[in-house]
Amino acid sequence: MKLALLRLTQGLWDYIGKVIAVLVLVSFLLAALGALLVAIKWVTWAWTLLTL
Repeated sequence: MKLALLRLTQGLWDYIGKVIAVLVLVSFLLAALGALLVAIKWVTWAWTLLTL
């Protein structure tokens, strides 16, 4: 019984670790996308000023 419980908690911790890793990866991707959008905004703004 104790061994089964240990295995279950081990599997649960593996699962939680994977979920956390995926969440961190997604947040990094969203941050990179946001930075890219801000950079595009700045470039277009600068381009608009230069071509006036």
